[in-house]
Amino acid sequence: MENNLHSIIIKVKNIELCRSFYRDVLELGAPVMDSNFWVEFKLSDSVSLLLEKIGDMDLPKDSLNRVSWILKAESTEFIIEKLRQYGYNPLAEQEYRAGFKMTKFNDPEGNAFYVCPASSL
Repeated sequence: MENNLHSIIIKVKNIELCRSFYRDVLELGAPVMDSNFWVEFKLSDSVSLLLEKIGDMDLPKDSLNRVSWILKAESTEFIIEKLRQYGYNPLAEQEYRAGFKMTKFNDPEGNAFYVCPASSL
């Protein structure tokens, strides 16, 4: 049996804000599953990005914001400029990580993600 990564799960407190960020700012499109506690975006045929709403008591504070992931973009310049227009500045300018040129950002709740060219990975 082949093991593949199928989903990235990001735990968020404000699912409405995060849904809008991933849908509109990162342009992931309409969620394939959308509810008050679970939102799923399809990143590829085999990988989804999931937002799971949590309450204040669901997890200890130090267990939040531990997920980071990579957004492969056809035009990194377009996505980076759009993030800046919405007030999301890079945490670091482009750097090489695992041999690929990436720019690191945080989502509205501090979850890290990297933007890199689609042709890199």
